[in-house]
Amino acid sequence: MCQQRTICPPGFRVSSPGTVTSDHVCEICPKGTFSAANMSMVCTPWTRCEDSGMVEVKAGTSASDAGCGRGRDAVTTGAVTGLIILVLLSIPVAVFLYWQEKKKRKQYEPQNSEKKGLEKGEEALVLVPENGREIAIGIQETASHPGVLGL
Repeated sequence: MCQQRTICPPGFRVSSPGTVTSDHVCEICPKGTFSAANMSMVCTPWTRCEDSGMVEVKAGTSASDAGCGRGRDAVTTGAVTGLIILVLLSIPVAVFLYWQEKKKRKQYEPQNSEKKGLEKGEEALVLVPENGREIAIGIQETASHPGVLGL
């Protein structure tokens, strides 16, 4: 009975063609070579980008050649990628530092403080929370101009 012969796909070469009584024998392309078409008889070496003053921007596989580009393009791409990574890593650090500074300020700034009794000659008071209750603390006038208080 007749059968269709095996087709050697890209990435393989025909190491032994079929005969009337035998099938094709396919062999994978060795490292550093490729075949891009069905039923290739040979595997072609990858392009050496350095030989033409370029840099490799895409690695070769058994089914595709290496891709080359100009050196400046590769350096620019690497620099842009590095910058993007740096920015992405900096964002969590900035958020953490902002949160720490906000937390520190919250600890040192009295919440719900109010000034009371600022009539001429009266003592200024500020309500400050302490141990769950508010206490009044007197504030002394220290400015050289009347009516201006220094806290």
